[in-house]
Amino acid sequence: MNEYGIISSKQYYDVKDCSLENLSFTSSANLFKTKLEGNYSILIPANETNASITIYHNLGYEPAVLVFGDKLPNDQTTRNRLPFNLGGLIRHYCDIYTDRIVISVMHSDGPYMPPPAYNRTFTGHYYIFLDPLFV
Repeated sequence: MNEYGIISSKQYYDVKDCSLENLSFTSSANLFKTKLEGNYSILIPANETNASITIYHNLGYEPAVLVFGDKLPNDQTTRNRLPFNLGGLIRHYCDIYTDRIVISVMHSDGPYMPPPAYNRTFTGHYYIFLDPLFV
């Protein structure tokens, strides 16, 4: 019986006989198991423009992540996959590092305007995945 699937090797390796660690992708491996997931809440205090939250994973490599966050402050009815940018007035994004992810949000009422004089909360949900090629 023939085996079917998709395999891609790293540059300079022959996909037909290289080891698993020299593959860049294989559909026969267990792909992207969830390492961490959870909800987050970021408070931007009155008279401030931005804030962030750090979530540590200590994987030793930059993992694949999915982050969904509020579209508008203090409104949990609409979430978008990050990064999200609403005309430069709202930026909700995630930076990925080898030991942590940093979810940040920036909110202003407009260019050249002072920061809003009220607290704003942005919430969301994140997934950090294990990559079996690094485990």
